Amino acid sequence: MRKTIRIVCLIALVLGSVQIAFAQRRAPTEAEALSYIFSAFLTQADPAVMANPVVLGPELQRELVLPANADGAKVYDALIERAGKNPVDVRRATLQEVAAYGERRGLDGKSGRPLYTVEAGDLRFLVQYDLQRLRISYVGRLGVADPDPRSGAKQVEADPAKGDLKGTGLATVAMRDARVPAPRLLQWSGQFALNSAELSAEARTALDREILPKLANASAIRHIAVNGHTDELGSDEYNQRLSEQRAAAVRDYLVSKGIDASRIEVTGFGKTAPLKSCPAERGATRVECLAPNRRVELAITAL
Repeated sequence: MRKTIRIVCLIALVLGSVQIAFAQRRAPTEAEALSYIFSAFLTQADPAVMANPVVLGPELQRELVLPANADGAKVYDALIERAGKNPVDVRRATLQEVAAYGERRGLDGKSGRPLYTVEAGDLRFLVQYDLQRLRISYVGRLGVADPDPRSGAKQVEADPAKGDLKGTGLATVAMRDARVPAPRLLQWSGQFALNSAELSAEARTALDREILPKLANASAIRHIAVNGHTDELGSDEYNQRLSEQRAAAVRDYLVSKGIDASRIEVTGFGKTAPLKSCPAERGATRVECLAPNRRVELAITAL
């Protein structure tokens, strides 16, 4: 089978990755959490960003026809479907957005967990991130009225003069500045042959030409996430192992080129995050159709 390679290089405004905190054995900062959320919605292949269960705002419960405490993967898939091909942006929620959303059921305004706004086209979602569990704990839909207002809930008001919220615990989680300095996120994706974890000559050449020159200044590299994936053919156990082997092959190649191994995190996703589904195909045609799923993705955060 002919080996193919797909390269996607994207320089975007993002913040440092949350995964760097793992290696340093500390809780991520709010900026690192923002980076993780952005990456999860940008790649559309990281349902683990959601807690399981994740709490939904009453307006989103109604829209998605899901319970208040819903399966995280189902919620992620539903949001990705709605986002479609629209450009995604993630930023700290503004005081006005938090004030307009108010104290809805399920939103923990006294926890101190940061709030972010996820934008995709005309859609805006309010997400609350748990810095201890490293997951999104709450998702709501901005711009939609509360269908189940709580009686006696305090009115949330923004005081522009003071830059804070009055009469609510949300004051501790509202962000005072939605604009923050942003390093670069360099992304790359390379395909593998069927049942193979061998890094092809084409992939090595692409890494040499497209990625490694941008990483020449090793001190600027903050974190490299190497995520391995497979197609749906074969057992869960086999594909999990194969995805880890593919990610390890890319990691080993980067290390052989002088990249610090301590800055690289390897994760295998097995067949849980496909880019393409081919239910109508059979035999060799199906194998070829599923090729985009046999891949490794890099997310490199650099200054």
